[in-house]
Amino acid sequence: MRRRAFVYITRESPEGRQLLVFTHRVPEAPDVQVPGGTIEPDETPIEGALREAREETGLAQFGPPRLLAEDVWHGPDETVECHFVHLPLAQPALDAWEHVVTAGELDQGLVFSLFWTTLPDTSGLWPHMAKYVHLLLA
Repeated sequence: MRRRAFVYITRESPEGRQLLVFTHRVPEAPDVQVPGGTIEPDETPIEGALREAREETGLAQFGPPRLLAEDVWHGPDETVECHFVHLPLAQPALDAWEHVVTAGELDQGLVFSLFWTTLPDTSGLWPHMAKYVHLLLA
């Protein structure tokens, strides 16, 4: 069974708590996503989430990570163990930017267009990725 980390990177703004999301140009990909990807065999879910966050966003400084939830997704071709991790941002960041993914077998070289959405708005976010966003508001 493959293990995946889904990373909820947040920051506080005058409008309220914001979640980092992105889009990219791969036609079969969901419209709006959160950073994340496969957890390597030698990684914990937290370690995998931190690595994926850095590779996919270019951000490097986060507050203490928190494992929010774990579940299993049964897809048409595989079953995936999913780990949802909250990373509060601990550095300044633009409101929107593009980042070239620096690693990863499938994603390396892709250009991600990153931007913040104010919670609880998760419009366009793939439903499975949005499943535990409500825990960020508790």
